[in-house]
Amino acid sequence: MWLLTNIQLNHCVLAEHPEPSGPLIFYLPQEGLHRIKTNVEKSKQIQNVMRAVELRDRSMQEANFERVNFWSGLQLFVMVSVAVTHVLMIRGLFQDKSTMRGGQKVRT
Repeated sequence: MWLLTNIQLNHCVLAEHPEPSGPLIFYLPQEGLHRIKTNVEKSKQIQNVMRAVELRDRSMQEANFERVNFWSGLQLFVMVSVAVTHVLMIRGLFQDKSTMRGGQKVRT
């Protein structure tokens, strides 16, 4: 079984062929159109599956990004507070807590 289709060309590809003045008529077999339609539907299904997989991966990636940022910030806060504590403790070891009375240091 053959199907009659009309195709209007906007320009010619080869220079030696004149531009068509009207629609061109092609005869395509019905099986060929069915195969093309089937292939287009398969392509749409594959694209939908890929879109779903990409959406799942993206949401997982964003959740991991937020979790990593939270724990990194917490660890940074802990490291800075430990550093400040160490500085204060070491500074306290070297502070002279004695006072001067009459020119001599007296320990209290």
